[in-house]
Amino acid sequence: MDFTLDSEQIALRDAVRGLLGKAYDSSETRRQVTKTDPGWDEKTWQRLAEMGALGLPFAEQDGGFGAGPVEVSIVAEEIGRVIAPEPYVDAVVLAGGLVAAAGTAEQRAEIIGALAEGTLVPAFAHTEPAARYSEKPTVTAAASGGGWTLTGVKEPVLGGARADLLIVSAAVEGGTGLFLVKPDADGLTRTSYATFDGGRAAHIAFASTPATPLGEPGADQSAAIASVIAAAQIAYGHEALGAMATALETTTAYLKTRKQFGVPLMTFQALTFRAADMYVSLELARSTVTWATLVLLDGAAAEDVIEAASRAKLQISKAGRHIGQEAIQLHGGIGMTAEYSVGHYTSRLTAIDHLLGDGRHHLSALSTSLDDHGVVEPLP
Repeated sequence: MDFTLDSEQIALRDAVRGLLGKAYDSSETRRQVTKTDPGWDEKTWQRLAEMGALGLPFAEQDGGFGAGPVEVSIVAEEIGRVIAPEPYVDAVVLAGGLVAAAGTAEQRAEIIGALAEGTLVPAFAHTEPAARYSEKPTVTAAASGGGWTLTGVKEPVLGGARADLLIVSAAVEGGTGLFLVKPDADGLTRTSYATFDGGRAAHIAFASTPATPLGEPGADQSAAIASVIAAAQIAYGHEALGAMATALETTTAYLKTRKQFGVPLMTFQALTFRAADMYVSLELARSTVTWATLVLLDGAAAEDVIEAASRAKLQISKAGRHIGQEAIQLHGGIGMTAEYSVGHYTSRLTAIDHLLGDGRHHLSALSTSLDDHGVVEPLP
């Protein structure tokens, strides 16, 4: 099969790479950006919007550009290459994807149009304290006086303190509903804090907070949530691929230039073998994530996309841990310092591993389907 990008996709990749390469031309630049709220560069976000990157996955009638998961993967991978802190997957693929999947025509036009223009940054408030990845929400929604209110706590909410609009999952009578909440709504409090990978998250509490249903009031949106989370898992996988590729490139360059006993480190066969193993891990992860992207592109059944995303996330978990740790070890003492880049790449890979289910979670989920397959007949 030919996995070569076409001319338009190559142009998109080069444009995004050029923009992010200038915005984050060194690890010091990224550290300066992530030191202060909101933890990313709003000018760079606006330039991504002007480039059309924020509207890629959405239908043209909703204010998007009608592209597909391949174009989204290109942007995500370029973000990973420089570990740019802009919340592309969080805001566009996850939060924006939920609006596209569950919102009414009016909601889609209003929210997605503003998101594509860069004037609105949404956040998905789904994770809850002490909850596992697949548990039902404890935040509750109640119909009250012709409207709806939410009560409970969401944490961590990535980008929740900066978000212009919160998309909140909450328990309804029929299952799990989705609600839109304005950040200045009554009874809402949010507290921002830094995450270990340099990002920002928030603790958000709702106390009879007014909310607007996303889509049909009181409807169970569990299926839409599961499908959009699967798409986001695949996009995070591409972001991880970009980060792993840069970590490998940085490590091999170091082995070629750093000398010990008067010769480059690459002279020592054991070290080159370890670098080769890093390359194998990267390519295996790339093959798995690319396959999952094509499953999504082909419009496969929701359960097939969810399984493919789970397989991709598991492989990313394994490869990210391997490449990140090896990058630090092969750099020796300098790899342990905060001033050097490979530690930051490893931190981001670790964060991606834990987003929307870590490796253990997906291994457990996949293991439940082992007995779903027919018995293979032995050869005569």
